[in-house]
Amino acid sequence: MIKDNPLITISLGKRITDGDFQFNWQEIDLDETSEIIDKPIVLVLGGSGTETTRQANGMAKILEGFIGKINEPVDIISVAYGNLNDSNENENISLLVEKMLVPLVCENNQRLSLERAMKKMRRINVFSHCAGTSRFDEMLNILTKRMRDLDYSSDEVELILGQVFVLGYAPYDYIKNSKVSQVYIQSIFDESLENSHQRMRNLQLQAKKHKTEIKVSPSEFEVEEFETLKEYASRVNDLAQESECLVSVLCENVLHYFTSSQVQEGEGFDHTLMHIERDEKFNVSEFSSFVADVVSVLISEIMIKYIALSIDNEHSTKPVKMPTMEELKSECDSIINQMQINNFENQINY
Repeated sequence: MIKDNPLITISLGKRITDGDFQFNWQEIDLDETSEIIDKPIVLVLGGSGTETTRQANGMAKILEGFIGKINEPVDIISVAYGNLNDSNENENISLLVEKMLVPLVCENNQRLSLERAMKKMRRINVFSHCAGTSRFDEMLNILTKRMRDLDYSSDEVELILGQVFVLGYAPYDYIKNSKVSQVYIQSIFDESLENSHQRMRNLQLQAKKHKTEIKVSPSEFEVEEFETLKEYASRVNDLAQESECLVSVLCENVLHYFTSSQVQEGEGFDHTLMHIERDEKFNVSEFSSFVADVVSVLISEIMIKYIALSIDNEHSTKPVKMPTMEELKSECDSIINQMQINNFENQINY
């Protein structure tokens, strides 16, 4: 029994809006996880501080605030890490992979057809915060090795993992597999993430390797080499003095938004989710800036889009076509522009 293994500290649970469950939370037996991956899910991976089931449920509730109630068989699954450390991390992460990802590409220790594996992998949508993105990157690395052992070719692995979607808020790192569809959003003033400039340099190296380009907008922020985070923040702040802004960086399957501050001055700092989470009336905190409102809407719209794709995929005979990041960025730009227009009009009327 997994629960009797002292090295296993993680636990899983899901949000339950109907039924008699305390705090709308149902713990999942790690020995019986097959029922949670037979339908689309959103896997919620919080930062390293998400140790308890209460904290994991809190993360799931925040996501629930973004997407609302979905009248389809879609589960919000959240992970509590427990006492995760260097001595037991690999065993715990490997267990998550074996229980939640390997069954999507394997039956009776045999590989599936490419089309079937792609279709099943489209069930996986990830919402992560801070180190949660790094944890999922570890999961994909382990899954890739397992898939190669199952005789999937490198090209097949890329096609299958290309069905996965990840949205990371204030990510500590990003997913290294360039075929995974990824959206990241963070404040350029998030002082918890001073390695961000290194991540952008890694994107540059990735772009050169695959002979693709990095597209930055607004054009004022195009750079030959990304500066340190503080230098880049200073330039974003110059524009933000006139209007709150989002700077997008697009490279292959990675769309990364840097924002001006999401917090009103003196009311907190930009790393936590508290300034973008929604209440039951879909309002953000009174201490949030306008750009936090924009970020919150973007997360809501993007997550719902990919969940809908997962639902469509379940009813389709073939894997659904994933949108390009160019297409997604165009949709996001329309949302941002309309919110900026509405905000400007409200300021005039006020």
